[in-house]
Amino acid sequence: MHRFDHGKSQSRVCCAGLVLAVWAALASHASADPIEIVSTPVALAVSQPDARRVGQLIYRGGVALASSDRRFGGLSGMLVSPDGKRFLAISDRGYWVEAELTYADGELAGVANGLLRNILDANGKEISGDYRDAEGLARLHGVEDTVLVSFERQQRVYRYEVGTAKPTAIHERAFDNIAAASFNAGIEGLVYLPNGSLLAITEATRNAAGDVVGWLRTAQGDRPVTLHLPKHWGLTDLAVLPGGDVLTLERWFRPIYDLRIRLRRIPASAIIGSAPLDGPVVAEFGRGHSMDNMEGLDTRRLDDGRVMIYMISDDNFSPLQRTLLYMFEFAPDSPAR
Repeated sequence: MHRFDHGKSQSRVCCAGLVLAVWAALASHASADPIEIVSTPVALAVSQPDARRVGQLIYRGGVALASSDRRFGGLSGMLVSPDGKRFLAISDRGYWVEAELTYADGELAGVANGLLRNILDANGKEISGDYRDAEGLARLHGVEDTVLVSFERQQRVYRYEVGTAKPTAIHERAFDNIAAASFNAGIEGLVYLPNGSLLAITEATRNAAGDVVGWLRTAQGDRPVTLHLPKHWGLTDLAVLPGGDVLTLERWFRPIYDLRIRLRRIPASAIIGSAPLDGPVVAEFGRGHSMDNMEGLDTRRLDDGRVMIYMISDDNFSPLQRTLLYMFEFAPDSPAR
């Protein structure tokens, strides 16, 4: 997580029954505290309330989320259930946050029945201090009730069985040189690819060539990967498209009030190569859009084949920022408007 305050900037089906059971089990845990989350509709473009198209994305609804519970906020990694009915997020203050997603005429309209609970360490105790900065969240390939969480500051990755009554941390094998990652720029992007390999990329820890460093974990072991990212840009999350291409969520910020958010599409074929990962921009958001510190990204394929992209922002627990939850339809083949 890269912290900043900037004012209210204008700127992913298998085993459906099992999946629903897992999410229901998570919601029923006695350790989860119900919290009220208020949803307020948000127009994508402040000066053009009817604007829907940005690059290859079509806006399909969004809301600003708020709660009187002071523990709510700071949301980073996010997963949306395959049926689109719930989301699960992690907070940089060490909480799981989940809620039901509500829709109106197929568009995202709000959330309901919010729940919040502590992320626990391997001893079943609440994580705290520099150990609680959870940033990346990935659903284990082929195992719907298991997730990986990356933490920065104290750089590490934990595995959690979220379908259990009290998920406790299981240490994942460390990536080579992970301890050398920048204190506040560790693993932000964490995603499993269709072939079962795990892609992990830091926010902005760079090599001598200026590229952002990461790793690809396969059955044969780990190997380093890099992401080509211009100076001042940082990676905040990763998500995978149905065909295996990867979306990168990236942020550029310069005081005062100059924020850019963009998505890029990394071809699946590029990930098996040795060159820095790179790809075309899918969409870029700037001053004219209602954007904030977007740090969570997930995709979901509908029964009709359409792909929805969800994004959520980290408000840094600042009164000058917002928790925004957006849904877009990925429409690369439809005419831009």
